[in-house]
Amino acid sequence: MGTVVLFSEEIRMVERTLQGCPQWTAEKARDFEEERARRPFEFDYQSLHYVVRAGPGIAHGGIDVPEGTPCEVQVRTILQHAYSELTHDTIYKPSVQAEPDVKRAAAKSMALIEATDDYFMQVRERLALAQAPGQRVAAVVGKAYGEFTGLQPDISPLNIILIDHFKQWARDNFEAEFASFLQEKPFLADFIRERAPAHLLYRQPGVLLAYWAIKQAPRAAAEGGSLSEAELAPLYGDLGERLPRIG
Repeated sequence: MGTVVLFSEEIRMVERTLQGCPQWTAEKARDFEEERARRPFEFDYQSLHYVVRAGPGIAHGGIDVPEGTPCEVQVRTILQHAYSELTHDTIYKPSVQAEPDVKRAAAKSMALIEATDDYFMQVRERLALAQAPGQRVAAVVGKAYGEFTGLQPDISPLNIILIDHFKQWARDNFEAEFASFLQEKPFLADFIRERAPAHLLYRQPGVLLAYWAIKQAPRAAAEGGSLSEAELAPLYGDLGERLPRIG
């Protein structure tokens, strides 16, 4: 059985699941990271292999699985899997004698795969750091929406757009300041409940952030976002503000 993941670090997540499942015993048969540690100058086939054996009392599809029935589980990244599909039935079979330049080309491709995996994980880590502030703000307004309005949100891509634009006015103490803002403006919930059935904007938790940002920066909040003047004007009016000229 083969399992394909996106990044090499996710292989260990699958491994922990294999080791922790009480329905079978799991024995490691091959570990590419251990092989790399033993042979750091080689770039070769990479995969994590486990042999799992069924425990007692397992049934699948109405069929009893005998205790001790083995199954091999191979876990790879999608890049490692592509390498395996290309080379394993040719270069690594005893009946096939690949030319040295073919083996060298395969080794270079594996070296590139390792480097690419490293770069991908760096990109993911940096994206996670970049997205963290927006996710924190989204969590705060998402929780507040139901409590403040009594409505169930109808979250759409519009909510992401609202969070992305208006989060720039959320400071380190945003959560406390935002809660105080809602306490001071309970009438906003009435406007939201009135308009929500007909307007998607008011079914998004991000509309609360839009109100917040308008109060913090009336002129700047109207610029650079995706809401039209017709959509912004009622938000400003609800707060007793005049929509500034945009552009």
